[in-house]
Amino acid sequence: MLTLEKIFASLPKTERGKAIVLGGDPKGENFLYVNGNSVFIRSLKDPFTKCDVYTQHSTATGVAKYSPSGFYIASGDASGKVRIWDTTQAEHVLKNEFHVLGGAIRDLAWTSDNQRLIIVGEGREKFGVAILADSGASVGEIIGHSKAINSVDFKPQRPFRAVTASEDFVVCFYEGPPFKFKKQNDEHTNFVNVVRYAPSGELFASAGSTGRILLHEGKTSEYLGEIGDPAHKGGIYSLAFSPNSDRLLSVSGDKTARLWNVQDKSLIGEWSFGNTINDMQVSCLWCNDYVITVSLDGSLNFLDLANPGKPTEVIGGHSKPITALDRSADGRTLVTGSTDASLVIWDSASGRMRRVTGLAHKNQIQALAVDASGTVYSVSSSADAAVRADSPAPRKLDSQPVDASAAADLVAIACRQHLVLLRSPGAVVATVAASALTCCALSPDGATLAVGGADAKAPIRLLSTPQLAEIQSVAEHQAEVTALAYSPDGANLAAGFADRYVRVYSVANGYGLANTEEWCFHTARVNCLAWTHDSKYLATGSLDCSIIVWSLDSPRKRIVAKNAHPMSQITKLTWIDANHLVSTGQDSNIKVWNVSFD
Repeated sequence: MLTLEKIFASLPKTERGKAIVLGGDPKGENFLYVNGNSVFIRSLKDPFTKCDVYTQHSTATGVAKYSPSGFYIASGDASGKVRIWDTTQAEHVLKNEFHVLGGAIRDLAWTSDNQRLIIVGEGREKFGVAILADSGASVGEIIGHSKAINSVDFKPQRPFRAVTASEDFVVCFYEGPPFKFKKQNDEHTNFVNVVRYAPSGELFASAGSTGRILLHEGKTSEYLGEIGDPAHKGGIYSLAFSPNSDRLLSVSGDKTARLWNVQDKSLIGEWSFGNTINDMQVSCLWCNDYVITVSLDGSLNFLDLANPGKPTEVIGGHSKPITALDRSADGRTLVTGSTDASLVIWDSASGRMRRVTGLAHKNQIQALAVDASGTVYSVSSSADAAVRADSPAPRKLDSQPVDASAAADLVAIACRQHLVLLRSPGAVVATVAASALTCCALSPDGATLAVGGADAKAPIRLLSTPQLAEIQSVAEHQAEVTALAYSPDGANLAAGFADRYVRVYSVANGYGLANTEEWCFHTARVNCLAWTHDSKYLATGSLDCSIIVWSLDSPRKRIVAKNAHPMSQITKLTWIDANHLVSTGQDSNIKVWNVSFD
């Protein structure tokens, strides 16, 4: 049985020049953000390993927010649909789904009685709607804008008021229900990115691309003045009021977050996040005692309001699909790479991480290999380098790399048109020409290198090291070889294929089949393989989103986890100890599974 133990969750999806929205739990326990088709419900107390993921949207999600009661979450996606679903059960039962806009949803807001929603974003004829949460029936018109609406918020108390902010440079004010257009505020001179009511309802603040923060009276929308002159040197993407409404946090593209006194409009403190583009701040959240900002690279920054300057905690990771995974010999450290060339080193127990900086890669990290000394080798899909993680110096390759494998003091790199064998700390031992390679695996003693190719009729080739001379071929297959892995005891070679099959070859039997059972229970191509430390079980991950653990001693027995990464193919697997399997997916998540073999 595979039981999910913890998730090293994906970071929020970000885009330069666009704000993202974080949602806070009214109980102060969790916060929300989106990436891909998923909504992430992440713990505020233990954000490193405690996370729940909702994956029922069919298109990319744009925003998610709790209802004021905390019993429901409303989430909107790129197709213009909003889904309202339960938070109290693990299944997250769907309450309602409504198709409300003709384009992507950017923000939404609940009334304090949990009965109404205003949903805004892109569209054809309209850019916002006001509906009942139970039926989807209209409760007013959201008009007054000529371009996409970026942000919306409700006055928390009755009489209800609503405000919207748009790319047409204006803020619109509504009274209701039913909600009717009342007033247009045009003090902004560029995109208005965010508008937020203070919890007291006495005022609301709006901010945009000019770096200005404007305050308005909460019941009438009367202009009250400006905070700062301007508040930031770059565009402001998010605002968050303190629970007692006396302070306001703003974040900006100028790579700072600033805390303001609302009463006298003075600056209380400032946090600076660095000097790179990735340090631009695109969102913030104030949830009870927790204050969080989001950097352009997706990093979550936890702030201590009593100590301005630098964040007290930074949670990093991946926001793009993970394409490479390996571990240290003791399993305490994981190394992952992704499509945006990010390389991250994790503590497998705590989920704490550090991002490796200074690498020469500029494109997708295709494969990783950790040698016996703990040196990390990474290869990029652009053929730009095969590098050590602790050295940015690139080593050019003659063709695009596809896989890497390490054993003893050797590292093999399979490329489309050639093979490279390195000896730690990176000296080239041998290079040979090859054709259409897809994967490789070194035997535990480093004496044999197995390579597979895209040609369905070409056999798996076995090469001796260090000469890389062919010594044997394995011809028992009729599809592209997608993955290879030697068992830790060196007794067997496992292979995964594009036709769903998994085969195990016995080394002692001249690489004949180790069993006669057909392991073909995946419904799509096999992407990855991983042996347990005792060489008795083999885990496989597939394009079909499932993980299967096979028993070598009992070939008919298997443990299946369907939808292990829902709506996301499994990209890599590795075992960190006898009972814990790590999987990565196209959903940018790393999952740690407890495996029971009973």
